[in-house]
Amino acid sequence: MPVITGYIAFLGNITEHCSLAGAGERERSSRETSGREKWLRFRGETQLRKVLVATALLSLVISPASFAQDAPVVEFDSRFLRGNGSNVDVAHFERANLLTEGQYRLSVWLNEKEVFDQEAQVVTGPDDEPVLCFSETAVQQWGVKFDAIPDQSLLEQQKQQQCLNVEALIPEATVAIDTSALRADVTIPQAYLGQVKRGYISPTDWDNGITAGFVGYTANAFNSRPDTGDSSTRYNVNLAAGFNLGAWRLRHNANVQGGDESGYEAINTYAQHDVVPLKAQFTAGEYFTPADQFDSVPFVGVQLASDDQMLPESERGFAPVVRGVANTNAVVTVRQSDTVIYETSVPPGEFVINDLYATSYAGDLEVTVTEADGSERRFTVPFSSVVQLLRPGASRFSATLGQYRDSEEGYGPAFGQITYRRGISNFMTMYGGATLAERYGSAVVGAAVATPIGALSTDATVSRAQDVRVESGDRETLSGESYRVSYSKKLDTSDTNLSLAAYRFSSEEYLGFSDYAQLEARDESFDRITREQNRFQVSISQPLGQYGNLGVSGISRSYWDEREDTTTYQVNYSRGFNWGSLSLSASRDLSDDNDADTRYLATFSFPIGQGARRPRVSVSSSFEDSDNYQLRSSLSGVMGERDQGSYQVYATHTTTVGESSGDYGGSLQWNTPVTALGASASVSDTSSQYSASMSGTVLAHSDGVVFSPERGETMALIKAEGAGGAALRSSRGTVVNDKGYALAATLTPYRYNNLSLDTSNLDASIELSATGQQVVPTRGAVVAVEYPTDTGMPLLIHVTNSQDIPFASSVIDPQTGNMVTMVGQGGLVYVRGQYSVLDVDLGSDASCQIQLPDIESLPVDERGYRSIDLPCSGAGQLHSIAGS
Repeated sequence: MPVITGYIAFLGNITEHCSLAGAGERERSSRETSGREKWLRFRGETQLRKVLVATALLSLVISPASFAQDAPVVEFDSRFLRGNGSNVDVAHFERANLLTEGQYRLSVWLNEKEVFDQEAQVVTGPDDEPVLCFSETAVQQWGVKFDAIPDQSLLEQQKQQQCLNVEALIPEATVAIDTSALRADVTIPQAYLGQVKRGYISPTDWDNGITAGFVGYTANAFNSRPDTGDSSTRYNVNLAAGFNLGAWRLRHNANVQGGDESGYEAINTYAQHDVVPLKAQFTAGEYFTPADQFDSVPFVGVQLASDDQMLPESERGFAPVVRGVANTNAVVTVRQSDTVIYETSVPPGEFVINDLYATSYAGDLEVTVTEADGSERRFTVPFSSVVQLLRPGASRFSATLGQYRDSEEGYGPAFGQITYRRGISNFMTMYGGATLAERYGSAVVGAAVATPIGALSTDATVSRAQDVRVESGDRETLSGESYRVSYSKKLDTSDTNLSLAAYRFSSEEYLGFSDYAQLEARDESFDRITREQNRFQVSISQPLGQYGNLGVSGISRSYWDEREDTTTYQVNYSRGFNWGSLSLSASRDLSDDNDADTRYLATFSFPIGQGARRPRVSVSSSFEDSDNYQLRSSLSGVMGERDQGSYQVYATHTTTVGESSGDYGGSLQWNTPVTALGASASVSDTSSQYSASMSGTVLAHSDGVVFSPERGETMALIKAEGAGGAALRSSRGTVVNDKGYALAATLTPYRYNNLSLDTSNLDASIELSATGQQVVPTRGAVVAVEYPTDTGMPLLIHVTNSQDIPFASSVIDPQTGNMVTMVGQGGLVYVRGQYSVLDVDLGSDASCQIQLPDIESLPVDERGYRSIDLPCSGAGQLHSIAGS
């Protein structure tokens, strides 16, 4: 049995080492990147495929081994493999889970419960032993208390190198690696651990990107041709231009119109910069105030405001703090609507969970404490939220100083505005703010409360405006109040979600700042503007289990002036079936004169054909009364290798007061590598319409210009030299161009963004050492991401005197001294690149050389590489090995 175990462990180590050999010479940024890519090129060779399958299966039974320097060394007797006809150099495989230098992406398990997907680095440590280390951000995510580490000088030194060796820094800490699963098991004593910040990414890992300029665009052209009269054509181009310089973001948004009405309309221009210590954005120029407490108004000036996206997910929004007591080492499970949203193990004593993700606005939390003996205790934490609620201790703020900006009348009065919210406890958030101008002032104060019967927020706003012109022509001082109440609750017994119920009352003389500024800019009478008196809105959803979902929503408004009061509400029902889906809705608009417009709509849709891309048929019927009826049917679907195209064709029949009409048409969308194109056409009984569109982004950088069919603000400039045609997996059209560049234009700021390239269409002469990377851009950044490439036609060498070459011998480039690959079964050597000679390490200070001819004249076979038979010269040295 020890012999069999040793043999299996030996083969497992061969598998792990062969799969990673040579890969440490270049960066590895995802699980997709490893030396396995080289070995997979052998899949056309039957003998080596058998070895790979066998050793891969055997490697599954290898348990993780410690990565510490004192990891056990295992000696293998290669004579057990004599029957295979090869000597084997076993020196490479004396240590289990051996990693070469380079970057690795590992699944990190902390104390067998917390899981992190993180980058790790392998460097050469003392005594030429490999050392696994992590970045400061990675260790912070574990919740390590840096101030508790005994050797602070060593900690600072490793922080500067961004290479923290956990086993060297933290007493009794261990790291175990399973290379076959790319998993690291980290054990750290509880004394050195604080709270793990879920979703935390250190600002030191945020990337401000490169200097670059871009223009995002959406262009449309419309042509209408009535049967009688002249045809008309109009054009519209929406532009979002930007320039990045360091951490500064310069932005300009505009709209260009052509046709009957032509002109250039500038929307706004501003500069923005992160204020990292405050988790806020500084903005200068033309922008908008926040809308959480006051109505948002446009301004030109400066603003400093909190940016929620700079916070980890576990600190955004509202979620209550869960407190309890464990009698033993226990597992705490938190459920919401029977779904587990959090689970952790806690030591005996009081525990606190304060990093729940904000999963929804309602739904009580059911907490289960499972003790070590299996006994369970349960309790409920009420959870309902309105938008104003914050976690205990959290705060949000904004401060604005500027001048009101009116798109029609220019600039209005100068003003200043501040707002602040603070989470006081699990149950209460306080907030307030003020707006001040020369002859205007308003203030708001309010509170949001989470109670067992729902979440409630209430606030009062007072305003005072001087020198306001009224209908008589006189100028008066007006004072008013506005009161608002919001409520949210989920009824767990019926699963009813009252997601929003809000009521607002404003007195007759209440003026919001936007109304006051427009009066000042236009010198209008107070009585000429529309002033809301009451507003009530509600939204209710009711799941019906297997019978579908029911929803009700509505809004009612009344005004102080002579404008008619309005009420609109809608009821909708939807259900999915094994054949498709059904949707029913009814809506009604009411006004003061009791006129009611009621509309009904029924829609059902179902797929036809087979496969993932099968088209979908949708049929809908709507009517207002017996004299107004419409029937519409459509067919839609996607196309293209990466779903980069979509289409729809439709036909409509309409009956209005006894007269019937019909129209039909279609649309097509296609994402090319440089832009997104669209076209549509429709023909009715009285007219025809045609349209065309294109959208995307053009980016100028230091090495040229690159195009993308996507439009966004936070982007990544990908460089993969020689990899033209490689597609970005997260996009439906973006590919690397002939110069080796691609643009991913829809990244999420302050979060890990996975950028993965599909290389299946690449020529065999190109190999990427990494096909996936992660970036953390700041808001509006253009981050540069480089994918190193190896160019050159692959060459498969069959060593003719392979009986003298030990299996798995290292193949070395004599020019650099770096290992290129290893000798496979049957004397097969796979290399890429230009080499005139290769050294083969035979062990015991013996070696031989493979002299390579000019291989350009060799034909490329159906497997995508060249092959040649060559000897490994150095007979005297080989003889001593073979005859030993």
